[in-house]
Amino acid sequence: KATVFVVLGIIIVLSVILTNIMSNIATGTMMFPIVIALANGMGVNPTTFVIAVVIACQCAFATPVGTPCVTQTMVGGYKFMDYVKYYYYSRSSLSNPALLWDLMLMCSMF
Repeated sequence: KATVFVVLGIIIVLSVILTNIMSNIATGTMMFPIVIALANGMGVNPTTFVIAVVIACQCAFATPVGTPCVTQTMVGGYKFMDYVKYYYYSRSSLSNPALLWDLMLMCSMF
């Protein structure tokens, strides 16, 4: 069971990194077949892995290239690092405890 948590964590981190480099839809489309095959190969429910990818793909605010709406705000004179700072502080203080709790509940579906 610990291996499943490690793999799930790697998938989440990889999805968050990729969704800040390319669009969240492209990241999800690329990751879904990979995580479904990985979950089936591990003998666990693929729904948990897919939900983790969906949640991770919504974290596309660390860079201005994640979503078109955030890219349009660069006209306001923001620097690239302003987005990274905002993302770090907002996600680390508010979302991470809730996200970890949700993932723990999802992992109980195994």
